[in-house]
Amino acid sequence: MPAAQTHACRFPPRGLSEIKACSKSPQSIRLVLISTCTAQHSAAQHSTKHNTMEQYRYEPLPADGKHIRLVVLHPRVPSRPDDMRITIYKTPLEAGQRLLPSFMALSYVWGDATDRRDIAVVESSDDAGSDDVASSAQRLSVTANLAEALAHLPYADNHIILWVDAICIDQENLQERAQQVALMAEIYASAERVLAWTGPSTRNSNVAMNLFHRIADSIDMDSTSFEIRPRESQWTRESSMAGMYFQLLLDLHFPLPWDGPESRAFEDFFGRPWFQRLWIRQEITLGADDALLLCGSSSIQWTKFRKAAIFINQKVKDPAHPRLRQWAARSALVADTALHRVSWLGQLLRQMQRAECADARDRIYGVLGILPTASQGIAERIRPDYTKDVARVYRDVVLADMDATRRADLLSECRPSSAADSTRPEWPSSWVPDWTVRRERDLAVTQQCADGQSAVAATVNGQQLSITGTLAATVTHVVPIVVESASSEPPGTQPPVVSLIKEVATRLDLSARYPPSKDKYTVLEALCYAFSGAHLADHLSDNMINASTASMARFKRLIKFALDFDVDDVSTHTPSDDAKADVLLCMGVMARACEERSLLITKEGHVGTGPVRTRPGDQICVMLGCMRPLVLRPGASAGVYKVVGPCSAHGLNWGEALLGPLPDDVSFVWNTSGPNGDVGPAFRHGDAGDETVQDARIDWALLRVDDERDAFVQRASADGGGEVALFRRPDVDYFAHKGVSLTVFNLV
Repeated sequence: MPAAQTHACRFPPRGLSEIKACSKSPQSIRLVLISTCTAQHSAAQHSTKHNTMEQYRYEPLPADGKHIRLVVLHPRVPSRPDDMRITIYKTPLEAGQRLLPSFMALSYVWGDATDRRDIAVVESSDDAGSDDVASSAQRLSVTANLAEALAHLPYADNHIILWVDAICIDQENLQERAQQVALMAEIYASAERVLAWTGPSTRNSNVAMNLFHRIADSIDMDSTSFEIRPRESQWTRESSMAGMYFQLLLDLHFPLPWDGPESRAFEDFFGRPWFQRLWIRQEITLGADDALLLCGSSSIQWTKFRKAAIFINQKVKDPAHPRLRQWAARSALVADTALHRVSWLGQLLRQMQRAECADARDRIYGVLGILPTASQGIAERIRPDYTKDVARVYRDVVLADMDATRRADLLSECRPSSAADSTRPEWPSSWVPDWTVRRERDLAVTQQCADGQSAVAATVNGQQLSITGTLAATVTHVVPIVVESASSEPPGTQPPVVSLIKEVATRLDLSARYPPSKDKYTVLEALCYAFSGAHLADHLSDNMINASTASMARFKRLIKFALDFDVDDVSTHTPSDDAKADVLLCMGVMARACEERSLLITKEGHVGTGPVRTRPGDQICVMLGCMRPLVLRPGASAGVYKVVGPCSAHGLNWGEALLGPLPDDVSFVWNTSGPNGDVGPAFRHGDAGDETVQDARIDWALLRVDDERDAFVQRASADGGGEVALFRRPDVDYFAHKGVSLTVFNLV
């Protein structure tokens, strides 16, 4: 054994006469320690009282290279599940140098930090008797949740080699904690298997686990679109009443009865704290190929569970049930964890606002190993540091993203909550998103390309960010958006969405031409874009459209229904049969797209949506490198602003403020032509409908580059010679050459 490994070993290597790796079976990965230490774990030794032991003290990890600790969990005695013994090793992480050839990583919930249990840390030697072991044991305090997980892990008759964060990291040593967090992704990726402990069995958890297995065995799921198709299984072949009921369960359009045992079991299982924990997203994603989900004595492979979880999230739910919002939010959180399909950093960090973590800095540090492809350069620029305050950590990631991607899209994640919280300290910089705000569900965001896919131009000086962009509009009216009816609303009153549309109609001539579009659209059509979150079938590629996608025509039916609604005429209270489905669909889309937003009307004639805290006099600006327009509030000093939040305004969403209007024969669409099939902006040309990713408004000849590292767009040469032309993003120099007026905004 090399000297470094001898030094890293907690007890003398001679105490292990052999370390033998057993073959991996579908049920387990076992590492048997064949040594005389096995005989030491007799009943007499397990009677050692924890409160007589000295407290375990961590030895520092070597400063050079990548070193971790691993835990040997010794065989457990079923009659004494709380009396556990572990041995802690120090070892290099690299597979070729690691003292123990394979290990499993535990994913669990820490639980109440004040509810503690002691476990025994023992050394091993060939000739130590029971008294020696008892005298050398030390106690290590862990949370009750962790002690419970260790006691209930499978393979109780074997030594198990584990990596467990609360044991393998000296949590009191902030420097070590930061170093180990930086290795977390590599640790979980190196583990032979991730064991995800969701908690002990409950009265209906076995019902849920059984159904997860049955659903996973009875469906196929497309790996790209996640389209679900039923398949034959032993469960679908049953001819009994239970088999017929299971067939209904597999019907995505058949809602589960809310008070049935299946619904209660799913709801309770998805409500387990493990699914709310932020760190599990990285842990389970990196270990998903062979991860195992544990609940009491039951288990299911993560690859099977994820199919069932995505299916349950897609399954129709009874909209009249009082717990619908909470259940739908939790179902979506579990499905998002199972999917882990995000195309950009802001979306990932927004999803993490629905999860929980003990330290708000971990909302960044906890996802560094699973960043979207475009943002993976950020991990090289961010080193975990728990001595930094939270706002500084969030500020650093915004700047690292600008540096790595030449984009400022994270500015559009600045979303103050709708109501002020007097108990929260003031956030120091309005241009830094506050990801500490917990949200029950992920807010819908609009798909936009306001900046023409340009490159950011920004500098930072202390708390101030100076960023280049253009002033696009000034807000004159703010109309609160209320879509859903209150439960106490008396019958026969006007629905909130009807009241809203009627109020807007008193302020705007819906039949007039829409000035910002150079008369290409009407004000009515601009209002449809606003209410839909700028996500209409009219501007989506065909493969992104399904039966639940709203269109301009559908939203026009909703607005017509609202304008025709007469409180005194009962015949107008229900949409016609032809329009009913469209009205209900669009109301649902509107409720989601306009949540925590107000309708904005500008002096220049724009109609859109923006933060509820927007006030008349606020300005809408488009920043280079930022996909969404931002509402800014002028400060006391000239050129100084505070960020109110992102907005959507028809006539600004597709680059018009910087590049001008689209040609008459070109329309803007979203398609899946981005890297890895990501959704990105494209342009549809003429009646043929050909879609390209190159914006016809950009003079690409001015943006040609030779170095692929600077390239944003590439295309084959027009002469067919096989040469690939490379182009950079439009930047300050480009816009200056084209005569576009730009301004530097100082954000504080």
